[in-house]
Amino acid sequence: VSRLSRKSVCFVMFVDENTLETMSLEGQKPDQMGFVGLWKIVVVKNLPYSDMRRVGKVPKFLAHRLFTTA
Repeated sequence: VSRLSRKSVCFVMFVDENTLETMSLEGQKPDQMGFVGLWKIVVVKNLPYSDMRRVGKVPKFLAHRLFTTA
């Protein structure tokens, strides 16, 4: 990733608590600011579905709703 991209692109990853726990067990722990590498980690809680196929779509929708011009 270029320096320009690092300064001008917002790298956000929406994860649920289970995914964050798995990432941490694999050594990908967020730092003090909540970043894993370039990615800002946002933990999504109280997901509306119990079916993991549907839960996987929630972060996709969040990105489109929160960053409409990206």
